[in-house]
Amino acid sequence: MNTQSILRILIFLLSLTCILYACQSTAPSPEEQTATPVANVLQLSEAQLQHTILSFTEIAEKSMDETRQLNGKIEIDPAQLVSVSTAFGGRVQSIHLLPGAHFKKGQVIAFLEDPQFIQLQQEYLSQKALLKQASLHYHRQKELNQQQAVSDKTFQQAEADYQTAYIQTRALEEKLKLIHIVPGQVSAATLKGTIKLYAPFDGLVSRVLVNRGQYVSATEPLFELINPQGMLLRLNAFEKELSSLNIGQAIEAYTHIRPEEKWKARILTVGSQIAEDGTTPIYARFEGKIPPLVAGTYMNAVVQVQHAKRLVLPDESVVSYENKPYVFEVLKEGNFRLTSVHTGLSREGYVHLIDGDKLLHRKIVVKGAYDLLMALKNKSEEE
Repeated sequence: MNTQSILRILIFLLSLTCILYACQSTAPSPEEQTATPVANVLQLSEAQLQHTILSFTEIAEKSMDETRQLNGKIEIDPAQLVSVSTAFGGRVQSIHLLPGAHFKKGQVIAFLEDPQFIQLQQEYLSQKALLKQASLHYHRQKELNQQQAVSDKTFQQAEADYQTAYIQTRALEEKLKLIHIVPGQVSAATLKGTIKLYAPFDGLVSRVLVNRGQYVSATEPLFELINPQGMLLRLNAFEKELSSLNIGQAIEAYTHIRPEEKWKARILTVGSQIAEDGTTPIYARFEGKIPPLVAGTYMNAVVQVQHAKRLVLPDESVVSYENKPYVFEVLKEGNFRLTSVHTGLSREGYVHLIDGDKLLHRKIVVKGAYDLLMALKNKSEEE
């Protein structure tokens, strides 16, 4: 190897050494990699501190209620959807209800007419007279039998006739009650061929199934009535929400049209099957005041979900910079560091810090946090 070749090799090795040294000198140390950028640290002078109103706090634990937003519609408990019929057929003389109308218990909702109503009252009066006669005969035979003036057989026949007449009379009385005729008010002078139908409870008319002049047979429904106590709220919950929904949880429901008017309800059942759209039905029953709404009305609902304690800070301590949440951590007197945080729920003036563990036992700025942010921005612009 000649002198020129050796010189070239030495020059190459020297260049390589310089390159490696330069790379090592420009690579940051681990400490430098984790250090907070200077732009995130703010130092206030004595004069600035005197003119800046600041207050401080530390991260604390607080129980926070989470809510679930659900939607659904009103349905009727089948047990509270009542069909009104009559025990005896008749012709509809008049109707006193309209679909969607509200009614009161005991209100007359229709009149029916039929000759059989007169016949039933006639049979009752006739049987009542027979019962009176049978009763007199029975008591007379009983007295004579005690005096041994008549045979036991004769007395027993009188007793049987009396019992038969009593049973038939009571049966006719109950039939009259079925068509809302008071037996004690029936007389030859009050016979009538028209009866009244009464509302069985306070409620809402779902459907009117007959018209005036129509003949309805026994048990044929005339009206479909809704008992408001059977009004249910059917909500749709997605699978991920089911774990936080339980029977007995409180609900506040409201309509799209009047969101300011709230109705209280409580979860009654939680479905066990997931539909094709990924939802499961949740049924709730209204409490207290029942909403004057009809089946099918769409409603929104807020469900309160109780959760364990969370690490929180006052809302005022969290500032937004470039659409990201930050807090100011106190390093020492007059020195503050802008620290990125991840926030969760916000309730009653407090916000949950998901990564709050990293700031435990640190002093955090509350009042004046936005003033510090403005000062930090101004400092960055000057630099």
